[in-house]
Amino acid sequence: MINSNLNSFRTFFYNSLNACHEHLDTLFDRTYGAFYQSNSQIFDTFFNRLRAFSSPFSDAKVSQITGRLFEEMFVIMFQLMNPM
Repeated sequence: MINSNLNSFRTFFYNSLNACHEHLDTLFDRTYGAFYQSNSQIFDTFFNRLRAFSSPFSDAKVSQITGRLFEEMFVIMFQLMNPM
């Protein structure tokens, strides 16, 4: 019974992540256009890390995954604000 509930939760979590990724991708593409398209790999990587987090063999923490997203976004924003 516990394994069944755990598998149901994992399936729900994975499907929710996929739906969230698709909706945010559409929203950001509509809002930011070419800028988002050229930097969308950051969000693809973020969601892939979250999917890996749902694996029973993962030792990653959501705070680490989210922290890396913001670090990567900071680098891009810094480069935009300080062109060489």
